[in-house]
Amino acid sequence: MFISAGISFGIKKLYHAVLFPIYLRICREQTDLEIRRVRSAKGVRNFFKVTFYLYSSIFGYLMLRDSYVLPPSLGGTGAFGEYMRNYPYWEHPPYYTAFYMSCMGFFFFELVWHVACEDWNKGDFLEMLLHHFVTIYLMLFSFLGNLFIGAPVLLIHNSSDICISLCRAINETKYNKIGGHIFIVGVAIWVYMRCWVFPQLVYTVIFQMDYQGLVPQSLIRLFGILLCCLQMLHIYWTLLMFKIIFSIVFKGHVDDLVNKNKLSSDGGEAKKEVKKE
Repeated sequence: MFISAGISFGIKKLYHAVLFPIYLRICREQTDLEIRRVRSAKGVRNFFKVTFYLYSSIFGYLMLRDSYVLPPSLGGTGAFGEYMRNYPYWEHPPYYTAFYMSCMGFFFFELVWHVACEDWNKGDFLEMLLHHFVTIYLMLFSFLGNLFIGAPVLLIHNSSDICISLCRAINETKYNKIGGHIFIVGVAIWVYMRCWVFPQLVYTVIFQMDYQGLVPQSLIRLFGILLCCLQMLHIYWTLLMFKIIFSIVFKGHVDDLVNKNKLSSDGGEAKKEVKKE
């Protein structure tokens, strides 16, 4: 996991070195130098996320498509309720560990970045911190507990973030008008994955499974509570997204509810460069 986190850090630095100068030229802000650099750094960071979410979604789907745990709602032929089959001696699909380690490394890197580089006074700081902690705990719990259900959870979350991150990356450029169209598609995927498919998974884990003493009930309850925490965050963010859609319809653009009078801490690297100058 730590090796994967280091790789994520290195790739992000590479993205910044290569794409940051390009973003400076196409950034939507060309008047204020500092805001221009911050927006460019934010765009690069979101483009890095797009790459990871796309890679992990393709990797995860190819790994799970023939498994008994992937339901038709995710393009499979199985069911969430089958995830305890042959537990704890079920056979892992090919590259299962590599998939998990790459995802855990990325999200661990995101947690460290969030704590070290984000503005703690930012409006959604606590929500994102909770999300990172819950996500990492659930991944560790499912991997160390050998619970197959963790892989579909990752697939649901990563695939639903592709278009959202792409919209954010494009929204920082002068081509931001097309970001609204991508955002609408992203919201549709998000609502389907996180407000329709994911609640079915949560319901299955909490109410439909007979664990027959294979897993301590206290751990299953904690697992269920944390899954519910994620679902509550999904609902909260979905409401924010519909607020953004309202902005698109009546203002003609999407700005992701960012306060224009404050610099986002996503541009931490850009701020350092401004200070050097």
